[in-house]
Amino acid sequence: MDKQTMENQSAGKQIYEYMLRYGMEPGLNEQERLANLLAFCRQAKISDVMFFYNCEELNRGHYTPEELDSWLDLIARMKPVLAAEGITASINPWSTLLHTDRGRKLRPGQDFTLMVDPQGRQATAVACPACDRFLEYLAWQYRTCAEKVQPNVLWVEDDFRLHNHHPLEWGGCFCDRHMAMYSALAGKKLNREEFVAGVLAPGSVHPYRKIWLDVALQTMLQVARTIRDAVMAVSPQTRLGLMTSDPAVHCAEGRDWPAIFTAFKTEKDPFIRIHLPCYTECTSQDYGVNFARVSRQVRHLTPDWVHNYGELENFPFSRLSTSLRFSQMQLETNALLDSKGITLDIFDMMGNGVLFSEGYQDILAESKPFLDTLVGLGFDNRCQAGVQVMIDPRSAFHLHTDAVQSMNELYNHERNLLNILIPFGIASCYNSGHDLRGQVLAIAGQYLRNLSSDEIRRLFADNFVILDGEAVLTLTELGLGELAGIAGTELVPMDNGINAFEQVMDGAAYCGITQARLTLQAGAGDYVKVDYSPRAPLHAYTHAISPFGADNGPAMTLVDGHIFILPYVHYGTGILSPFRRAILLDALTRADHFCRPVWTNAPHTSVIRYDQPGRTLLALVNFSGDEWQQVTLTFPDGIPVWQCAVLYTRENPDGMPAPLSVCGNDLQIGRDLPRIQMMVLELA
Repeated sequence: MDKQTMENQSAGKQIYEYMLRYGMEPGLNEQERLANLLAFCRQAKISDVMFFYNCEELNRGHYTPEELDSWLDLIARMKPVLAAEGITASINPWSTLLHTDRGRKLRPGQDFTLMVDPQGRQATAVACPACDRFLEYLAWQYRTCAEKVQPNVLWVEDDFRLHNHHPLEWGGCFCDRHMAMYSALAGKKLNREEFVAGVLAPGSVHPYRKIWLDVALQTMLQVARTIRDAVMAVSPQTRLGLMTSDPAVHCAEGRDWPAIFTAFKTEKDPFIRIHLPCYTECTSQDYGVNFARVSRQVRHLTPDWVHNYGELENFPFSRLSTSLRFSQMQLETNALLDSKGITLDIFDMMGNGVLFSEGYQDILAESKPFLDTLVGLGFDNRCQAGVQVMIDPRSAFHLHTDAVQSMNELYNHERNLLNILIPFGIASCYNSGHDLRGQVLAIAGQYLRNLSSDEIRRLFADNFVILDGEAVLTLTELGLGELAGIAGTELVPMDNGINAFEQVMDGAAYCGITQARLTLQAGAGDYVKVDYSPRAPLHAYTHAISPFGADNGPAMTLVDGHIFILPYVHYGTGILSPFRRAILLDALTRADHFCRPVWTNAPHTSVIRYDQPGRTLLALVNFSGDEWQQVTLTFPDGIPVWQCAVLYTRENPDGMPAPLSVCGNDLQIGRDLPRIQMMVLELA
C-alpha cells in the first residue's frame, strides 16, 4: 500500500480499495511473479490481492485435496509478504458449482450428482447444488481455505447460480433428485417434460412455476449456508463475498437478495461483487444503458449492510480487448454504486502474472485520488431522485410467458424504459415500493402483474405514469385499461407494412421542425395500436402512418395530463430520436403537479441525482463519443438552493469552486466534460 493511502487510513479518511484478482501457479517462476506483483501493487496502489485457484485454463474440474493444498500453501506463503507492504490477502476460488464443463469430468472419488438441463442433458463436471456429497465437498473446500489462510475475504464465484452452465441449455437443475423435490411439492410424480411445460406454460401462471422458483431459492440458500457454516467453524472473522450476474436472470431462479446475503453473513457482513456489464469493450453508449440496467439495479436490490465492490474485467485481458480509457471510465463510474472499492480482473489466470506493458498501473494510480474523494462523498443510493423505474425482484412468480418454451421467458422486462431514459439524459432510479405519490413512474414489461388491482389504481391516481407497449398490453389484459383511457389494443409487428413512421400531429414544432416524422421501422420495435375511449382526455403528440399515408391513429399520447404512452414493445436503438426526446421532455414539463426529474442537454450524458441531508450530489457521466462543453442541467421543479458549490473531477480530485451560471431552471456548468469521463457537482 502506498504512503499516501496509509496516511489517509491513519487519519480516518475513507479510501477506495483496489482488489487485484491474481493467478499465480505454484512452482511457476514464483520469485519473478512475486516481484512483479509487489511492484505492481506499489505502483497501482493495490489494497488487497485476491488469489485465484483452479482458474480458467488451469481448471481441472473439482480439485483433489492434494491439488488444493499446493495452491493454499502458496497463498499462505504470499500472505505475510503482502502484509509487510500493508496489503491483505484474499482467496477467490474460481468455481463453486463450476461455470462450464469445457470437457472436464469428475475425478476418481467425486461421486457427485451432476446438473441436468430442461432437455435432460447431463453435465460432465458441473455439480447439482442439492447433491449431499457435493455439499460436503464444498464445505471441506471452504473450511480448508479459511483454516489454512484466514483470508481477508473468501469469495464465492458467480457460478453460484442455476443458469448459464454451458454446454447445458440454460442450466438446471432437473436431475432425478430435483425432480423428486418438485414431485413432492406437486403431490404427484412428475417427469421432466411435464414439469418444464408447466413452469413455462403460456397464459395464467401454472402452479409448477412457484414450485420451481421456491425450490431454486432453497437450493441456493442451502449452498450459501453450507459455505457459511464451514467457514464459521474455523474462522468466524473471515468475511465472505458473493459475485453476481444480471438481476433479470437471477429473477428466473427466484433469488431473494436479502435472504442470500443473510445466509452468507459470518461475524462480519458480507461483500458483493457487482457485475459491470462489459467484459470486452463495447460502445460507451451501450455501456451507459447497461450500467443502469444491470449494475445500478443490483445495487438497488442489495441490502445496505452488504459492502459493495464492483467488477472490472477486460477479457481476454489486454488493451487488445479493452482500451485503458474505457477501463478507467468503468473504474470511476463504479463509485456511483456507493462502492467501497473495485475488484480488478485485468491479467490472465494462466500464471503469467502482471503485464506491465499494458499500463494498468498508470490509470489506477491516476484515478485513485479522485476515487478516494468519491467514496468519501458517500453516495447513498436510497437518496436517488428522478424517474422511478418500477421493478419487483419476484416478478418471475407472476409474469406470463409466450409459447416459446424457453427458461429465458422468465426474465423480466421491467427496466426496459431505461433504454430510452438513459440515452435521453433523464435522471432515473429504481423503486420496488407500491405506495408512491406525486412521483414520475416508468412502468415497463409486465410489472403491473406484481400488484393488486387496488395498488395499480392508486399508482395511476397519484402519479405521473410512463408506460411502454408491453405495460399497456398488460394493463388491458388485467381489465384495467380504463385507467389510461384505453378501450382496446392490438399488437402490430414491426416491418409488416402497416406502420412506417410516426408524424407529429399536435401542431407544435419539435427541434425546430413542424410535422416531424419518426421511424417505426428497423429497430423501433413492435407497435401497440391503442383505441382510446371517446371520453378520454387526450393529447396525441404523434400518429402512426402507413407507407401510403394512411393515418393509423394516435401513437405517443398523453392521457388525462398524467399518463404518457410510449406504445413500443421490444424496442431497440431505432426508437432513439431527437424528436421523441423532445416530446417526452414536453410531457414531463407539463407534469407540474409531480416531482419531476432533472435532465441534461447532451445525448448519452447521464445525470444521477442524490438528495442527501443538507446537500445535493449530481453525478454526470459522458457516455457519448463527443466532447461536451458547458453541460446544462434542466431542473423543471427549480434549481436546488446552495451556499457552496464544489466540482470534483479526475484533474481536481479535491474539488474546485464550481463555475456555474443560472438561466431560469437551467444550470450551466462552465467546465468541459470529455468523452467517457465523469464529474460530480456538490451543492450544499
